Amino acid sequence: MIIFDLLYCFEFNEDHEMIIQQKHERHTLLTS
Repeated sequence: MIIFDLLYCFEFNEDHEMIIQQKHERHTLLTS
């Protein structure tokens, strides 16, 4: 169970970073 939780957290973090990156790219597109 603990390993599953760790994997889930890791995947969630990866997704979260991707979302932040997309927002950042969108922001730079809007400001340029």
